[in-house]
Parts: sequence; C-alpha cells; structure tokens
Amino acid sequence: MFKKAKEARMNSTLMLVTNALAIVLIVKAATNLVGDPPWRGRPVPWWSFALSACVAVPSLTQQVWPALLGLLDRDPEEVTHHGQVWRLLTAAFVQDGGVPGTIFNLVTIVIVAALAEWYWGGRVMAATFLAAAVLFNAQGVAFDSAGAGNSGATFALGASLAAALAISRTGRDRLQGVLVPLVGVVMTVLGNYHGQALVYGFVIGVVLWALTRRGNRMQTQSQPTTERRAS
Repeated sequence: MFKKAKEARMNSTLMLVTNALAIVLIVKAATNLVGDPPWRGRPVPWWSFALSACVAVPSLTQQVWPALLGLLDRDPEEVTHHGQVWRLLTAAFVQDGGVPGTIFNLVTIVIVAALAEWYWGGRVMAATFLAAAVLFNAQGVAFDSAGAGNSGATFALGASLAAALAISRTGRDRLQGVLVPLVGVVMTVLGNYHGQALVYGFVIGVVLWALTRRGNRMQTQSQPTTERRAS
C-alpha cells in the first residue's frame, strides 16, 4: 500500500515536472516565432480571452460543485457504451488535477492561446484547440483512461507554433521548434501521455503552415488579375 502511494506520488511529480518543462519550451518557441515581447504592436487577443473564459467558468464552478466533473469528464464507459461522445469535447472544460492543476491549466491556456491567436488568427486558434481536445480525449478513451482537463489541447496548440517555427526558420530557431515534439516522445516513453499531444500538435502545425502558405500564394497570384480588371 505504501509502495503504491509512493509510486503514485513519484508519477504525479514526474508528470508535473515534464508538463512544466513542455510549457516552458512551447512558450519560448512561440515567443521566438511571434516576436519578443509578443504583445508589442499586437491587437487584444479577444478570441483567446473568450476561449479561456469558456474553460475557466466550468473549471471554477466545479470547485464549489464537484458533481460537475462527473457530468462532463472523459468517461470511457459513458462514451463507448452509452453514446455520450460529447464528453470528448466537454472534458477539456473541467479539470481533474485539483486546485494546483486547475491553476496551471488556466494560466497556460491564456498564454498559449494568445500566442496562437497572434500567429494563426483567432478562428484557426479556436478550431485547433477544439480539434486537439477531441483528439486527446479520444486517445484517452482508446486507452480506457478517465479524466479531464484542457492541458492536452493546450499542449497541442502550442506545439503547432513550434512546428511553424521549425519550418519557417533555420539554425538554432529550427532546433528550438523541433525540440518540442522530441520532448513529447520522451514524455510518452516516461508514461506521460501529454507527450503525444506535443507530437500530433506539431503535425497539425505543419498542416496549418502549409495551408496558410498555399492560401497566401493563391491570394498573391490573384492580385494581378484583379488589378488588370480594375484598370
């Protein structure tokens, strides 16, 4: 019994340390990508504030109404046998890490979402977060793991910025971006499955960057035609 309790504390400490390391790497890479300081000359990130508020309200409500967690969390039994697939999304809006985990998740989503909004835009940022939340929770259900929290989606969103940095820069900047999914692999090996969110978040970032570049190229190519028609 005491051995299991000790192992649980060690696993909890390891997860906390590796999660903190991942966030530091994400914020450094994203700040490098967006600019330092990232808020200079930038508009107010209203989309990120709105998304953070949507996560914060139920997360804080559950502190005084604990039953809310059971109604919204990622419960493999309810998802697979009772058709409550909406839990794949709602689980990202409540927390299972107690007060420390809730504070960590709410602080990190404000920071990472703002950085992502400044680079990808508000709509793309929000869509990426929601898609990553569903993917992370589907992964949890596949492994028969109950839980809740926005950390997986936040990590994936941050990793998408690391991908953009790795693709668009060279040298040390590129290495800084690539380091994020590599740390994700190490985290996964250590049993922290938030690491997988860093890996597929990086892949999502590669896709977003390619689509954004393609869209910009098509817009540039259409400008001469528009100018000729105007003249």
